[in-house]
Amino acid sequence: MKANFKKLPIYLSLFTLLLFLAALPIIVQETQKPKTVPTRAEMPVVGGTLSLFPASDRLTINQETDLQILLSTGSYQAAGVDVRLNYAPNTIEVISLSEGSIPEITLYPAKSVDAATGQIIFSGVISTEAIPFSGDNLLLGTIRVKPIALTGSTALNFEFVGPLSADPFDLDRRNDSNLAEFSNQLNDILEQVSNGTYQVVPPPTSTPTPTPTSTPIPTATPLPLPITLNLKIELEGRSLTDTSRARLVTIKIFNTTFTTTAALDDLGQIAGLLLDNLLPGSYELLIKPDGYLQKQFAVNLVAGQNDLDFSTNFEFIAGDFDNSGEINSIDYSVIIANWNTAAADADIDGSGRVNSLDASLIIANWRLHGDQEGI
Repeated sequence: MKANFKKLPIYLSLFTLLLFLAALPIIVQETQKPKTVPTRAEMPVVGGTLSLFPASDRLTINQETDLQILLSTGSYQAAGVDVRLNYAPNTIEVISLSEGSIPEITLYPAKSVDAATGQIIFSGVISTEAIPFSGDNLLLGTIRVKPIALTGSTALNFEFVGPLSADPFDLDRRNDSNLAEFSNQLNDILEQVSNGTYQVVPPPTSTPTPTPTSTPIPTATPLPLPITLNLKIELEGRSLTDTSRARLVTIKIFNTTFTTTAALDDLGQIAGLLLDNLLPGSYELLIKPDGYLQKQFAVNLVAGQNDLDFSTNFEFIAGDFDNSGEINSIDYSVIIANWNTAAADADIDGSGRVNSLDASLIIANWRLHGDQEGI
């Protein structure tokens, strides 16, 4: 009996080993089950946002306060951002604008305050290293403000018509606050904005109602006359290298129904363009080469041949790749996306390679507008 008692630990060990061996197939089967991971296609696509922090607060008269501009890229990677903020200059004084802490943004082409109209413009783009930025609540910049009047509620509102995806052909959506996508140039991924509302004291001053402008009455359609146009223009960047000026040009004559698209030759010329249904007289001519800002000219047209040479004293301003009528971060993203390639649309000087020389023209022309709206 005592010998059997001594063997009891051995029996227990053998029993435990048998239990483990019996359960081993179940353990292996559970550890080898595939884990379900949602694919990228199953994840919702979220657009970018712009917001102010704090979004609401009590501001003490004549006391400076910092408001942060926060940026989220949603599901995307971005190459640049344009912020347009409107405020009441009779209530708020902007003391300073300072850059944020997004390391990929190394260039701030626009950082200005117009105290007369109450508009803040703040733009940032990535460097020529073409490293995009992404994330939530990124600090783009800081606005230091000081309330100067006891007017109750006051606001800082982002200029934002709405998402570009709602109407890709609406130029106003390209010229408001933008967030340029990195992988798909010319695409504005800004989905929504959150404005700031602040209390100073009662009540807010009334905003003056803008005086409506009268709509010009179009002139009667003239009878057709054989008026032809020989045109010559010069393009910024191409005059330095004397490379081909060939590209499409849109021509519009105001107060008429005439609008057409024609092709420039290598010298920047169009020959024998027929201007249908026009009488001789004075006209306003709008010319828009692809990739350049539009320019308006006053001309006097006669019956027969008209030779118009604008190349001697004017160069069309380069960089309006999306033909919106303004040069901004969406245009700059085209340069970044085509860096070190021979892409003709982005190669401003026609050298055969997109590089810092082309980018420098975009920066030099930053925020320039063409005459009228884009056509």
